[in-house]
Amino acid sequence: MTSPTVYFARAGDDGPIKIGYTASSPVERIAALQTGCPWRISLIGAIEGGTKEEAWLHRRFAALKIEGEWFRPTPEIEKAILAPGFTWPNILETGDRRPQTKLGTWLKANGIARSEFALALGCSHVAVTRYVLGDRFPERDILIAIYVATNGEITPNDFVDLPDLSSRLQCVA
Repeated sequence: MTSPTVYFARAGDDGPIKIGYTASSPVERIAALQTGCPWRISLIGAIEGGTKEEAWLHRRFAALKIEGEWFRPTPEIEKAILAPGFTWPNILETGDRRPQTKLGTWLKANGIARSEFALALGCSHVAVTRYVLGDRFPERDILIAIYVATNGEITPNDFVDLPDLSSRLQCVA
């Protein structure tokens, strides 16, 4: 039996990259995709993972999304998915392999329970859990509350995987 797999496929030699999931063989999945595509589809990578890991990658590269599960082939995405020894970042220790946001890492490092943090934010424990797992994007008022409660260590950018642009900013007089 084949283990759940997140696969990366490319249309053509330099075309878009598909990030997909299959419970069967990635090679068989590519063959099935190929029947409906006029361009050659190549399997360029595969890693153990399920639908939650696939969804995490889709969120991680949302800015590069073309349509459905197809993404622009930028150096950023190629470097991330083609790197040897790819590992899921910030994996929870619960064994469910669900990636968590920087907020989850911060809460754990500071010994703060999600329920306790929820009280500080004025929202539910379930909402905090969804923010931690990246299943929900916090509303503006919650983003501000998180920023204040973490003394600025967790910013709105931490929920959208934007790079730190502070070194690029220039003060205009």
